Amino acid sequence: MNDCDLTSKHGSVLGIKWHYDSDDFRFDVPFQYDEHDQFTKRMLLSALATPFDPLGFIGYSLVKAKIIFQNACRLGLGWDDILPAKMQNEVHHWIENLFKITEARIPRPLQPIGFGQVIRREIHTFADSSTTCMATVSYLRSLLADGSICVRLVASRNRLAPIKGLSVPRLELTAAQLAAQLHNIIIRELDFDIDDQYLWTDSTSTLSIIRNTTTRFQVYVARRQCEIQDTTPISSWRYVPTKFNIADGLSRGLFDPCFITGPTFLYSSENKWPQEPNRRIDDVDESEMLKNQAGIFVVHIPYRGSVFANVGLVAKEVDFMFDNLPPALGLINGNKLKPLAVTTATRNPALPNVPTMIESGYPNFDVSAWFGLAAPKGIPDGASQRLQAALEKIVARKEMVEAISRLGATVTYMNAQRAAQFMKTDTDRWRKVIDYAKIQMD
Repeated sequence: MNDCDLTSKHGSVLGIKWHYDSDDFRFDVPFQYDEHDQFTKRMLLSALATPFDPLGFIGYSLVKAKIIFQNACRLGLGWDDILPAKMQNEVHHWIENLFKITEARIPRPLQPIGFGQVIRREIHTFADSSTTCMATVSYLRSLLADGSICVRLVASRNRLAPIKGLSVPRLELTAAQLAAQLHNIIIRELDFDIDDQYLWTDSTSTLSIIRNTTTRFQVYVARRQCEIQDTTPISSWRYVPTKFNIADGLSRGLFDPCFITGPTFLYSSENKWPQEPNRRIDDVDESEMLKNQAGIFVVHIPYRGSVFANVGLVAKEVDFMFDNLPPALGLINGNKLKPLAVTTATRNPALPNVPTMIESGYPNFDVSAWFGLAAPKGIPDGASQRLQAALEKIVARKEMVEAISRLGATVTYMNAQRAAQFMKTDTDRWRKVIDYAKIQMD
């Protein structure tokens, strides 16, 4: 590092610059870049390792490269193999954005000189996970006697999700574990007392696990639950909506303008902070409903369709599953599968002796799948009316109803207007599930 000569504007070490006049840290990108470069795994890793960022001040800028590198590993590429064209574009786009880190200004002191008398200090740590990366970021919140508030970035961490893949609830729980680890390091290393501590997550399933002191979970969940409970106060864990979760952008490699300054709500009084919602049971899917009402933790195992899932269930790869009845009815009638309950509000005529979930003690558990008939956009009104009339007659035929019922389905007729309203209502409902589970479409 340069001597602290005040005639110089800054000192630097490994690409991190300390500017004396503004008392902040800044970053360089110390490598040459040509837009025509053809990157390999080795070259990508070299570029990724160039920025020196031990405290995670620019972690958001490195996540994308980590994800690209992991995807290259999934493809089985050698160290000196040229990356595919799509990955080349992603790498070049990442490097172009990487140079924007030179604009970052990270205040060095956790409390500005002349800030005034601090009467309270708090550590706020946020946790989040996407399907590809787990992340956590911590801030110091200082309150002054005059009511002023200062929020400073302390550190962040991120870790890629395993290549083998994990369910979103498990990733969220692991992100909470990562947050607890960073949180405790910060508290241990700071040379002043912390009056209170808060840990934030937007995963209600993670909060349920952390707060649960009676249920015995599987080893993966239990180990992380125990570490979190042993190292952080359970009462310190709070819910934050995804839009206010500062770790959300970090887990996806997206820059949030509030990343350096901290979430805006931390500059307000505690009574204005996010509150945990009273979730409606019909806002989530079947597995989430079961987890919520039965107090159990369910791990989602993805299969490539119902057929493969039923084969996996027969082979005892999984313990149970939710499925539409028609694909499973043959295996049920052949005594290969045992039906436990149906998720509709009423019993299914194909399985008259199988109770509903509501009858089994799970109130408001009403979920069903549907199939419909659609026509191309712009079909003439006359043709549409004739098709609707013909369909109404078909579904009213006794032999049609009986044939569909034998397959485990039921027949209901809706005209175009009713069907459109039904689909809108159903779409709105499942959008809540998508938001809750943080499902992303590639």
